[in-house]
Amino acid sequence: MQHKYNFSREIFLPYDGNWGTRLPNGSWDGMVGLVQSKNADMGVAGFSVTLERFKVVAFTESFHQEPTAILIPPPTAGEKFTVLVRPLSIPVWGAVAVTMLTFAPTVYIMHILSLRIRGEDSSTKSSVLDVTVQLFHFMVSSLVQQSVTCPGSKTNRFLIILWWMMTIIVSSIYVAYLVSYLSAPRLFNVVNSLDDLVKQRKIKWTFRKSSALESLFKSSSSMGVFKAVGDGVAESDLVSTDYTGAQKALTGKYAFIKEKSFLDVALEEDFQKTHICKVTLAKQIFFKVETALIAQKRSELLAVFDNGIRWAVSSGLMEKWKSMHWPKDLWCADAAAYILMTQPKTRKLDFEDVQGASFLLGCGLTFAILVFIIEISTKQCNSFWKRIITRRKFYFSN
Repeated sequence: MQHKYNFSREIFLPYDGNWGTRLPNGSWDGMVGLVQSKNADMGVAGFSVTLERFKVVAFTESFHQEPTAILIPPPTAGEKFTVLVRPLSIPVWGAVAVTMLTFAPTVYIMHILSLRIRGEDSSTKSSVLDVTVQLFHFMVSSLVQQSVTCPGSKTNRFLIILWWMMTIIVSSIYVAYLVSYLSAPRLFNVVNSLDDLVKQRKIKWTFRKSSALESLFKSSSSMGVFKAVGDGVAESDLVSTDYTGAQKALTGKYAFIKEKSFLDVALEEDFQKTHICKVTLAKQIFFKVETALIAQKRSELLAVFDNGIRWAVSSGLMEKWKSMHWPKDLWCADAAAYILMTQPKTRKLDFEDVQGASFLLGCGLTFAILVFIIEISTKQCNSFWKRIITRRKFYFSN
């Protein structure tokens, strides 16, 4: 365009390195401020077209639609402590619990009724607690081995057959899903949207100051989740350069909100250096805006550049440029899929994988010790009171 229209150019960077945002006193910093104050004829960069900027500078024809994305730490396997309960959903676990709680008393009642119908003695020397413990022991042992003694009643035998069928089905499904969870654990992003970001407390977030995103999140007109994002980040956590924001995300403690094209390039550059997905992108993209160059209001350069941009877009030159310079294989954009694709098909279990089982074993051992202490204490108390009663009887008899 310089050769076609025979004009000269001088390129310089803004003194503060900013794109341009409105200051509290009403003035503007960055490139927008330079163009508004007529210290520059144009701002040659991909400016997000916003209403606030439109009031002070003019925009050329749009040459790209840019969404915003969130750069986040890589996905993790989630909390391994609860891996034992993940194979079944909460409603399924509830159904199993209700079945176990109701099936044992049903078997007991059917057993008593069956004995009475046959005219046999239905009395038992065992206490209700002992019978209940025996029944629940039967239920749990059925889940493990299916080889406990069956009751003599035909009705109860039929109920036991149904219980064993359910046991086999549920156990097989549980074991299959547990093996899949342990051998190829499902990976989870720490956040997948702005709503997730403001609700969690695992990581902080940041975005670039003096940018369109600061106007989106920090202006007086911000509402809803955008306002929540702005309120949730301190001014000291805002970054002055995109590089700083990307480096903060690489620490694993921050999310960086930025236009997606920059994040795509940052992902690809870091992956080419390390071949490891140290960061990834949240699934949600938002705040799609048109990008354009800026110029002074009523500038003669607007018509010149508008014609050039229209020609570049309509001729396919912009798409060709993107295909040449945009990252092609963004493996880390979906880091979970890449990690699962490249990790070994099988792996050795570590202690974190069995910590849930160890916790259950510890709880069971603690409960058994408490029951043992209670039994010993009860026996000692009974013996003590028997001695007291015996001595009193001996005293009164004398």
